[in-house]
Amino acid sequence: GGSSLWMRAPDRIDTTDLAQALARDGVLIEPGAPFFAAPDRPHDFYRLGYSSIPASKIAAGVEQIARHIQAHR
Repeated sequence: GGSSLWMRAPDRIDTTDLAQALARDGVLIEPGAPFFAAPDRPHDFYRLGYSSIPASKIAAGVEQIARHIQAHR
């Protein structure tokens, strides 16, 4: 079971910035930093929910995420 996946972006990616950029394109992710308690919490993790998304839209959303990450190389 479950309703989301934890993903890790490359170290150079701040997933708060990634989430904002993706939201402008209609793709929503949750930055992972708020889920870590340590003061030096990582900023390269994000949560990707899938349970409320039609299966037909998931591949296109994942492709958008990949394009945004590659653009920040």
